[in-house]
Amino acid sequence: MSRFAWLIVAAWPMVVVGQTPAPIPDAAPDTLESIKADRKAAFDSMTEAIQQAGREIQSASKSPRKEDRESGTSAVVMKVKTARAALRARMLGLVDRALALARSRPGESEGLAAASWVAMEATNQTGDDFDERGDAAFRLLADAPTLDDTAIGLAIFAAEGLVLRCPEAEAFLRSVVSRSQSSDLVTIARYELGSYLAEAARTRDRLDAPISGPELAATLTKAHLDRCRAFDAYKLRSEAEALLEQVVREQGNEPRTLGGQAAGELYRIRHLRIGQPAPELVGEDVDGAPIRLGDFRGKVVVLSFWSTRDPQSMSLIAQEKALDAAMRGRPFALVGVNGDAPEDRAKVKETVAREGITWRSFQAGGRDGAIPSKWGVRRWPTTYVIDAEGVIRDDWDGRKLDPAAFQPLVHAAEEKAGENDMGGPS
Repeated sequence: MSRFAWLIVAAWPMVVVGQTPAPIPDAAPDTLESIKADRKAAFDSMTEAIQQAGREIQSASKSPRKEDRESGTSAVVMKVKTARAALRARMLGLVDRALALARSRPGESEGLAAASWVAMEATNQTGDDFDERGDAAFRLLADAPTLDDTAIGLAIFAAEGLVLRCPEAEAFLRSVVSRSQSSDLVTIARYELGSYLAEAARTRDRLDAPISGPELAATLTKAHLDRCRAFDAYKLRSEAEALLEQVVREQGNEPRTLGGQAAGELYRIRHLRIGQPAPELVGEDVDGAPIRLGDFRGKVVVLSFWSTRDPQSMSLIAQEKALDAAMRGRPFALVGVNGDAPEDRAKVKETVAREGITWRSFQAGGRDGAIPSKWGVRRWPTTYVIDAEGVIRDDWDGRKLDPAAFQPLVHAAEEKAGENDMGGPS
C-alpha cells in the first residue's frame, strides 16, 4: 500500500457519510403536444417498416427459386404484422398517457384537450381496449367541472361515430347540452346528439335489413349486438327530431351551414328510413342528360353516393362492377350520385371511362350540393337499396357488395314482372 493509500481508506467512510447525493431532476410534465409528437413518430416508424417490407418483397421476387420467393414473401408479411402490432401497442400507451394527463388536470384546457384526443383516437382504432379508453375519456369529459372550452370540440364531433362502441359518448353530449355556458358548443352538441340518436335508430333498423344486416351482426361483439337490439328506434328518432328541429330554428336551413346539415338529417329521418317509399330524385347525369330515379321502377336499385376524391368510393368500384355483371339481364340497376364539384365534371368522365363504369350517375354538384344536402349524406360512400316497388330496403355506408345478398330482392322483382306479364295481380 502506498504511503497515502491508508489515508484514503480511512477517510472513505467520512466522505460517504458527509456526501450529499446529486439531486435527480424532475421529469418534464407530460403534455398533449409531446404525446402527439410521439404518435407521429410511431406512425413514421410504421411507414418506414412497410416501405422496407416493400423493398424486401421486390428483392425476393427476383429470386429464380420459387421456394426463396415464397419464403421471402412470408418473412416480409410477418414483419409487417409485427410492425402493426408494435404500432398498436405504442398507441395504447399514448392513449393511456393522454388519459393520465386528462385525469391530472380536470377542467383545465390541457386536460380537456387530452380527453378529447383520446375520444377521437377511439374512432381511428378498433378493439375493446380502445373502446374502453374512449368511454373513459367521455366519462371524464361528461363529469368535467365546466364544459365551456373549445378543446372539447374534437370529442363532440367524434361521438356520432361511436354509437355502439362508446355508450358514454351520449352522456357526454347530453352534459354539454345541459351544462355548457357556450352557446356555440351547445348548438353543435345538440346537432351531434340528434345525429347520434338518429344513427343509433338507423343501426337498429339495419340489423333487420337484407343486405347490411347479416354483415353488421357478424362484425359486432355480443355486447355491441345486445346494445343495438335494445335500442328503441322510434323513441330515438323522436328525440333526434326535436333536437334537430331546434338547431334549424336557431340556425336556419341554408346549405353549407349547421342548420342546413340539421335539415338534411331531418329529411333523412322522415323520408329515407328503411321500409319507406324512396322519394323521387330528379336531375342530370354526368354527361348532362336528364335522369330520374323513377325511371328505374320495376328494378332493384343500388343508389350509391360516390366521389372520385373519396378512396372508399373508388375502392368499391370493383365490387360494383362485379355486382353489375352478376345481375346483367335481370331487373337490377346500379345508379350513382357523384359528389365531385361541377368544375371537375371532365375529370369524373375520364374516371368513368378509365374504370369501365357503365352505369349512370346523377351529378350532385359537390358533396354539399342539392342532392347530398337534402338527403343528409355525411359519409361517402353511402348506399341505399331500393326494391322494385320503390321501397327503401337498406341503407348503409357501402363497404361490401355481395351479389348473393341481392338475389332474394331481384328474384322477387322477376316474379312480380312475371305476374304482370301474365295479367296476374299487380
